[in-house]
Amino acid sequence: MKKLLKIILLTSSIGFSQNCENSILDEISINENVNQYFQIALSLNLDDLSFLDDCDGDINYTMFAPGVDVPTASVAPLVGSTTDMIDLILHYIHEEELDFQTTNITGDFIMLDENYINIDSDPLAGFINDNVSILNHLSPICACNGVIYTIDNLIWPPNIGLDDELDQKISIYPVPTKHVLNVSGYDHGGILKIINNHGVTIYSQRIENHIEIDISNYRSGLYFIDFKSKHSHFTESVIIN
Repeated sequence: MKKLLKIILLTSSIGFSQNCENSILDEISINENVNQYFQIALSLNLDDLSFLDDCDGDINYTMFAPGVDVPTASVAPLVGSTTDMIDLILHYIHEEELDFQTTNITGDFIMLDENYINIDSDPLAGFINDNVSILNHLSPICACNGVIYTIDNLIWPPNIGLDDELDQKISIYPVPTKHVLNVSGYDHGGILKIINNHGVTIYSQRIENHIEIDISNYRSGLYFIDFKSKHSHFTESVIIN
């Protein structure tokens, strides 16, 4: 009986305090409970998120990530927003490791984009901004430099507009497409990339204005057009038949 009790106590202590080897950036990129399109958004900003790959630093982080069941239509605006994507991603990261198992966490918490989210939790549930549920608030995904909590929707910084002037300037056509893809309407030269739904860049070219791309050899599926210049950063999803 004593041995059984010892095993139960040991098992119950594993979870939040376990020693996890992967960094937050590595773990979130492979974890099957995290939304695929959120993973792609992170893969497009690896340089800016390199601090999440550091297991030897003094800071542990809490990252909230849309769960695998969040509809694609809900996550697509994050990837396609004309607001700098890194600014949106930083709104999901808090510079401290939050432990919902040991205390009821309630209040406003500043995120790395310097905006706040409101968290309200108890032993039964956890919520962000009253309407986004924390799906695993008592069993976080652990990492060497913090924890990851999955959520059932996106959390947006205040005063973010998803449709602005750049949306009207960039034209991608025809959509859906099969043989060629045209991109035009930008005022400044930059780097255009095509990224598949695994986050792998399969095309990269510096362009100055209009470009027509032969995509006849591409497999059918969802792709992302990523254009970045000194003045703007634009990402849009397209379907290739």
